[in-house]
Amino acid sequence: MRGDNCGSIFQIPISDIYYVESVERKTFFYTKDEVYLTDKKLYELEELLKEAGIVRISKSYLMNVDMLYRVRRLANSQLEATLTNGEKLIVARTYLKSIKNCLKEVVWC
Repeated sequence: MRGDNCGSIFQIPISDIYYVESVERKTFFYTKDEVYLTDKKLYELEELLKEAGIVRISKSYLMNVDMLYRVRRLANSQLEATLTNGEKLIVARTYLKSIKNCLKEVVWC
């Protein structure tokens, strides 16, 4: 979190978001260099950002498909998504269909 600006409000371009994480009833936006806390719930952000290429990949994560570098299949029917910043996220089996649909759109566009 941005400790030097606690209590400040920021407007973050969607294109700067790598992923969104929900931990212990708190939701965080991760950008290249910063982490921001939001008062929105993950399900609210999922609805707001789905048209912008932000997809749910697990119970606790949303991922910006534009930041996706590589996808690798794991032995347990999950996928490992590597982002352009090197961060690795697990795509849960429950959300495989949504990420595969997104990848098809990216390949064909």
